[in-house]
Amino acid sequence: MTLPRKCVSLLLIYCFAVAVAPHPSLSVSANNTYTAKQETSDEDNGLRFRLSEGTEQPETRPATTPAPATSLSTAETEAILKRLPPIKSETSDETNFALRAQSLLPPRTDVTVMQPFPAANETTPA
Repeated sequence: MTLPRKCVSLLLIYCFAVAVAPHPSLSVSANNTYTAKQETSDEDNGLRFRLSEGTEQPETRPATTPAPATSLSTAETEAILKRLPPIKSETSDETNFALRAQSLLPPRTDVTVMQPFPAANETTPA
């Protein structure tokens, strides 16, 4: 293994080991001093949350009005459409609507079999 590849591998292993190692949790007291808190019982683990006073809602923004719109006249519309390149059609584009030759026939009704399935002589155990 080359030296740069080995260094990167060792760095990744070190980062993984540091990330999974247990860290003591810190608590902040009212006078902003940090104290280490050791977790000693299983009751301390689990979901924890803290309630605090919410912040005031931001002031509401005034609703924006849309810009006024007007319809284009026929001449203006034609001037815009004239600027577009013409649609090129090829002979392979124009084909007739494809109809199938004939619809499928409805299923035929036939003789109803009155014998139970499986037949009594076929159900004997081997």
